[in-house]
Amino acid sequence: MIKIEHLNKTYNNSVKALDDINLDIEKGDIFGIVGLSGAGKSSLVRCINRLEEPDSGKVIIGNSDILKLEKNELIEQRKKIGMIFQNFNLFSSMTVFENIAYPLRLAKQDKNYIKKRVKELLEIVDLQDKAESYPSQLSGGQKQRVGIARAIANNPDVLLCDEATSALDPKTTGQILSLLKDINKQTSLTLVIITHEMEVIKQICNKVAIIEKGKIIDSGKVIDLFSKPANERTKHFVEYDYKLPEDIYKGHLMSLTFTSEVACTAIISKISRRYSIDINVISGNIDYIQGELLGKLCVEIPKDYDIDEIKSEFEQYNVRVEVI
Repeated sequence: MIKIEHLNKTYNNSVKALDDINLDIEKGDIFGIVGLSGAGKSSLVRCINRLEEPDSGKVIIGNSDILKLEKNELIEQRKKIGMIFQNFNLFSSMTVFENIAYPLRLAKQDKNYIKKRVKELLEIVDLQDKAESYPSQLSGGQKQRVGIARAIANNPDVLLCDEATSALDPKTTGQILSLLKDINKQTSLTLVIITHEMEVIKQICNKVAIIEKGKIIDSGKVIDLFSKPANERTKHFVEYDYKLPEDIYKGHLMSLTFTSEVACTAIISKISRRYSIDINVISGNIDYIQGELLGKLCVEIPKDYDIDEIKSEFEQYNVRVEVI
């Protein structure tokens, strides 16, 4: 659906914003791109629809490399690419109805179709009673719902979401992510989610790429990156913080990461019996990422036991182990 090859972007002939970016995003994916501020994620999403012009590379959407399109061709291609923004970018002087109708009017749709389509979109985003309201009369979540309705008005193939929930509280963020997930499920719309929050990635994305200093440092299925991070830099983004008080525990502390395939195996009990050892569970957490279980446990092993041997025993059950 979207294939990015050797994409590069430099600002002011010196600041390397994107450095040889390569990504494959399949139709129907909810693909997250996560990174810290200044990592290059917004530059990347703006290159996908050519709001920014890359220095080199390819951005192939469907069968078209949009970097090779002429102005009129690009205008047509952009009709198939919706976008929502952190600050909503609504027209303050227009009603909700008029904001949503705006891209339909640009596409020269007739009045009857516009009226029907806007009504459908208001139902999708659950704002039927806000058609004649102005943005100043809406909450942040309602404004973003208008932004979503406007972005999908012309039935795009791709929806780009640039920090779309960063300005929202956690409850509203969950509601907006749930709405986007429903739209994806009902329409197979491909979503590209730009964010600095791993919680957003866990809640909605099936795949993710981590960007750092303009480079992709890791990518793959979300559950795989959380359960088996490939390198130390990835661990920085996905590691669970147990927030343990210092100097309380006398034994060895180990962090155990496991997925649903081993969650019901009673591994701790088996190892405890085998080695006649008391394993103390200090802290734990269970997440569900796209319906797949991801478990985290912090356990304490008495100091008079061989920590490497116990570690190897857990690893035989496909548990990822780190000594804290």
